[in-house]
Amino acid sequence: MLLEIKYWFACFVVWLSGWKEDKDHQYYLSEIHNTKKIMIIGEPHTHILDFFVMLTMSWYFKFEHLHFFITSKHMYPGVSILMNMVGAIPVNNKNKKNGLVETIVKEINKRDKITVQIGPSGTRKKTDTWKSGFYHIAYNSDIPILCSYIDSETKTFGFSSPFKLTGNYKADMDKIRIIYENKFGLNK
Repeated sequence: MLLEIKYWFACFVVWLSGWKEDKDHQYYLSEIHNTKKIMIIGEPHTHILDFFVMLTMSWYFKFEHLHFFITSKHMYPGVSILMNMVGAIPVNNKNKKNGLVETIVKEINKRDKITVQIGPSGTRKKTDTWKSGFYHIAYNSDIPILCSYIDSETKTFGFSSPFKLTGNYKADMDKIRIIYENKFGLNK
């Protein structure tokens, strides 16, 4: 029921904002929905609003068991209720015993089904570099990656075909970078 409400809300927002779906991915959407665990990386992430565009896009495509990780210091009283409803999982990024990557891998592994949404840049500002945490999380959890994107120049959104990481960091990252070239977030 909640997934349907999110879907119709997303359809309304997409219609109202004038954004449109890039239709190239339709033929493997059912494969994605049948995958029990998957990581959606969302780029470009250049502004806080990019997150909401990506979240709305995930609702539009009816990704079930959608979660994202947020530092526990941002789970303020009152706001935390709303954040939990949209899929936030609070994590302590100051944990010295277990690193953030290990903590997230454990969260993923203890669930039967999860769709994890992560911004590889690790920040809400425009940056030319990405942090490698998302890569290690996906590789250590043995889950496929789905590269979702927005493009503010064409006002389109979509995603690539899902793929498993090989462990060859450079080759995998080169493949991912090709997907995101010529895509622009809200801050160019």
